[in-house]
Amino acid sequence: MQPPPRRSADSAVKRIKRFIEKILCKAPSLLLPLPQPTVEAQPKLPTRSRRIAAQPLSRVLASKRGEVLMMKRMGFLDGQTRPSTTVVDAYDSIFVDQLNPSYAEAM
Repeated sequence: MQPPPRRSADSAVKRIKRFIEKILCKAPSLLLPLPQPTVEAQPKLPTRSRRIAAQPLSRVLASKRGEVLMMKRMGFLDGQTRPSTTVVDAYDSIFVDQLNPSYAEAM
């Protein structure tokens, strides 16, 4: 039996470098990964029937509909559904002073 051929020192160094490259890998970071930016979608509004959308108070907030109805009964609003700031100020002023009997009857 013949002894294995001797390899040069250069080839041994190359083999060690390849071995080290195969074994060693980059250690994972201990920090949490950055969150991916999310695109916020516009909230989809529920579909409404045409009949409900055609009503004059459908565009007034539900919390303000009673106030708008009272303004119409008292004569502050004529045909418009959205009151202006002057109309709202005039409506609020009747509650500061003594209530007029005609306004009390409208309520």
